[in-house]
Amino acid sequence: MSASPQKRYLDFCNSFVGDGGADVLFARLGGATKTTEELKTFFEERASIEEEYAKQLSKLAKLTLGRDEIAELRKPLDAVRTETERQAGIHLDLAQQLRSEIGISTTAFHARQIYHKNTYQARIEKQLKIKQIQQSYVNKAREKCEQDSIWINAFTAQASFVRGKNLEKINLKLERAKEAFQTNEREFLNFSTALHKIAMRWEQDWKSFCDSCQDMEQDRMDFMKDHLWDYANVISMGCIADDASCESIRVALEQLDTENKMENFAYK
Repeated sequence: MSASPQKRYLDFCNSFVGDGGADVLFARLGGATKTTEELKTFFEERASIEEEYAKQLSKLAKLTLGRDEIAELRKPLDAVRTETERQAGIHLDLAQQLRSEIGISTTAFHARQIYHKNTYQARIEKQLKIKQIQQSYVNKAREKCEQDSIWINAFTAQASFVRGKNLEKINLKLERAKEAFQTNEREFLNFSTALHKIAMRWEQDWKSFCDSCQDMEQDRMDFMKDHLWDYANVISMGCIADDASCESIRVALEQLDTENKMENFAYK
């Protein structure tokens, strides 16, 4: 993934540095995956609601309505039942759309996030742990060297004030402190060399990981925008279809002439 020179400072690899930056990025990825999971659940729940609503509407449309009515009033009553059954079909289609057009792709994107976490993130987390352990070895070796230096300075200072056997004892301690310092210094250098190699590899792999995270987050933002837009469109189309059914009922009612109905009944 390439970025313009003006926006390179916005690259994840330049924004999330050090162990603290890794923790922040890991937390963001976890939150992003959780959001997709929640959205997937939301779409499924909305589809289930629409499906159940369709079943209830279909059941409602089968109820007796105006069996004893004739002529003009029978037509709008029949329209109510007919349009209710049509609305049942509309909401059943809506539920299927939510599952097929939106739900499946949301599940697929969530699976992509899980794969990224279990593959790339798990690998970089393991490398980070190794680097941190190696850093702890370096720190402990440095502390030992610093402590040895303190003892060497202390014994050297004492040697200038004592004589005889006490001097021999101090010199013996001084030699041991110097030997310990040499041993710990070698360990410190070895640990530091190993840490340097691990850190260099880490920096390269961390940059690649950050680039993959940036691509993933950009794709997620585009995905969220597109699918929430699609969701709004699907629900909106359902509302439009419902209104069209209601309009059919209104048209049937407009054909009902109350006075004419009364006259036909009274003078039949």
